[in-house]
Amino acid sequence: MRTHNSKKTKEPKISLCIPNYNRAHDLLQVVKDCVNQTIEPYEIIIQDDRSNAEELRIIRKGLKLKKHMSFEVNKKNLGLAGNVNAVIKKAKGDYIAVVNNDDRISKYYVEEIINAIKKFPGYNVYTTNGMGMNEEGRVVGDYRLYTKDTIIRKREGIKKLWKNYVLNLITISGTSFYKSSYIKKTLFDIRLGNEADLDNALHMLATEDIVYIDKPVYYVRMHADQESTKIRATSERLLKYIQKCLQIYSKYTARFSAVPMYITQIKGVYFFQLTYKYHYDMKTVRKLLKITSFGELVSVMATIPMFIAQYALKLIKFKLYYQSYVKYFPE
Repeated sequence: MRTHNSKKTKEPKISLCIPNYNRAHDLLQVVKDCVNQTIEPYEIIIQDDRSNAEELRIIRKGLKLKKHMSFEVNKKNLGLAGNVNAVIKKAKGDYIAVVNNDDRISKYYVEEIINAIKKFPGYNVYTTNGMGMNEEGRVVGDYRLYTKDTIIRKREGIKKLWKNYVLNLITISGTSFYKSSYIKKTLFDIRLGNEADLDNALHMLATEDIVYIDKPVYYVRMHADQESTKIRATSERLLKYIQKCLQIYSKYTARFSAVPMYITQIKGVYFFQLTYKYHYDMKTVRKLLKITSFGELVSVMATIPMFIAQYALKLIKFKLYYQSYVKYFPE
């Protein structure tokens, strides 16, 4: 039975913010998810970044606006991070969740957000167990950080994540939600484009205690047209992406000085991609990743089997927990 999230119940007001650009059919599906919640969100805000005329026609025809929903088109294209900032600024709820236009959410999404806030009151940042969904809508994996609700302590929490070779952090925006007054002062850097969420994630890990809730309520749709896939579509684009990410990670080196192999593990992931997927020679990869000594090279290469083992372990855990996840899958 659906209930309304109102002042009378004194529940925290949850704003679901959807930045949109094209992808009309995907958008209409995730809006339906937002509407069909076990607890109604305080508001659903859809901010369009000047989609093309045909996409807008499909959206306007299929969108069934309700009193707690809004749909507006930007006067000019703001880009990904700029549009995310724009929709955040419009939110009036106590807490804000940014839902990507091509993803899905569980019908328990708002309910579990409220449960988390009640269980762990007073925090600025919360994150959940995101799930991976393929183009056919089948759930194929997860982005689990821990196997129970956990407080990720500022500066120190990242140490445990790195120790377990978990580098997902909270870079999948929809898996996280924020206290409104906090995120409006911690907007995304529009100069960083698609990597602005990585920068914000590292900033939050450095400055905030983050609540991790072990509930699979957010679903990342993996497809060829998503921006993160396009970035890695060619070796040239991948190189630019890697260099940009390394600059962002390096920016926080001093803050995470207590984290063993902080940059080394990141270089290990990129080393594996460049050598095994794109077949770059060792000399070129060392130059691109700025691996200056033989000792550092050995350390970087040593992380690769650990990442492979961690990936295999995650697949096993996903299969073991699959049946317990089923109730949360989008319908």
